[in-house]
Amino acid sequence: MEDQPIIEISAPSSMATAPNVENNNPSADFAAVEFQGILDNYPDILTAQDLAEILRVNIKTAYGFCEEWGEQIGAKPVGRQYRILKTAVIKWFTDAHRSEERRKKPWVIE
Repeated sequence: MEDQPIIEISAPSSMATAPNVENNNPSADFAAVEFQGILDNYPDILTAQDLAEILRVNIKTAYGFCEEWGEQIGAKPVGRQYRILKTAVIKWFTDAHRSEERRKKPWVIE
């Protein structure tokens, strides 16, 4: 019996992955890395104004996010203002992105 040729199968380029921003998880997508790059010019602890700029929303909307989604985005009240952990915002955004991708492609299993 002759040796059969080995056929290599690779994922389409649209399924390429990049390191996870927090724990080098190879299953993370490029959106996580791109979003982290956007935040490079911001401090590790953000203000509501920073959050408004990042998300491109009104400051009142950013405060609304802090009040409603504070736990998910790592927002803590400090006096009459909020402080938000940049890493929590990255995780919140990328988790939301992954959920959206799963809805679009229910056949993808992580």
